[in-house]
Amino acid sequence: MTGYSADLAQVCGCQWAATGTTSDEVVAKTKAHAKETHQMNEVPAAIVQKLQAAIRPAM
Repeated sequence: MTGYSADLAQVCGCQWAATGTTSDEVVAKTKAHAKETHQMNEVPAAIVQKLQAAIRPAM
Protein backbone atom coordinates (compact mmCIF):
# COMPACT_ATOMS: atom_id res chain seq x y z
CA MET A 1 0.00 0.00 0.00
CA THR A 2 1.33 3.41 -0.93
CA GLY A 3 1.00 6.25 1.50
CA TYR A 4 2.94 9.23 2.71
CA SER A 5 5.46 9.90 5.45
CA ALA A 6 7.39 12.75 6.99
CA ASP A 7 10.45 12.66 9.22
CA LEU A 8 10.17 15.51 11.70
CA ALA A 9 13.91 15.54 12.34
CA GLN A 10 14.12 17.42 9.03
CA VAL A 11 11.32 19.78 10.01
CA CYS A 12 11.90 20.77 13.63
CA GLY A 13 14.44 18.39 15.13
CA CYS A 14 11.88 16.11 16.78
CA GLN A 15 12.81 12.43 16.57
CA TRP A 16 9.34 11.37 15.42
CA ALA A 17 7.94 10.38 12.03
CA ALA A 18 4.38 10.36 10.77
CA THR A 19 2.77 8.16 8.14
CA GLY A 20 -0.66 8.24 6.58
CA THR A 21 -2.66 7.32 3.53
CA THR A 22 -2.81 11.00 2.48
CA SER A 23 -0.58 13.99 3.05
CA ASP A 24 -3.45 15.63 4.97
CA GLU A 25 -3.46 12.66 7.35
CA VAL A 26 0.29 13.09 7.93
CA VAL A 27 -0.25 16.77 8.75
CA ALA A 28 -3.15 15.96 11.10
CA LYS A 29 -1.13 13.30 12.93
CA THR A 30 1.79 15.67 13.26
CA LYS A 31 -0.41 18.42 14.69
CA ALA A 32 -1.87 15.92 17.18
CA HIS A 33 1.67 14.85 18.15
CA ALA A 34 2.71 18.49 18.64
CA LYS A 35 -0.27 19.10 20.91
CA GLU A 36 0.02 15.90 22.96
CA THR A 37 3.79 15.63 23.26
CA HIS A 38 4.97 19.23 23.05
CA GLN A 39 1.88 21.04 24.44
CA MET A 40 1.59 23.13 21.26
CA ASN A 41 -2.00 24.26 20.78
CA GLU A 42 -1.06 25.90 17.47
CA VAL A 43 1.62 24.74 15.07
CA PRO A 44 3.29 27.79 13.52
CA ALA A 45 2.64 28.28 9.80
CA ALA A 46 6.38 28.11 9.06
CA ILE A 47 6.57 24.62 10.62
CA VAL A 48 3.49 23.46 8.67
CA GLN A 49 5.12 24.67 5.45
CA LYS A 50 8.33 22.78 6.29
CA LEU A 51 6.27 19.71 7.13
CA GLN A 52 4.39 19.83 3.84
CA ALA A 53 7.71 20.11 1.98
CA ALA A 54 9.09 17.09 3.89
CA ILE A 55 6.16 14.76 3.09
CA ARG A 56 7.25 11.99 0.74
CA PRO A 57 5.55 8.97 -0.81
CA ALA A 58 6.09 5.86 1.33
CA MET A 59 6.15 2.29 0.13
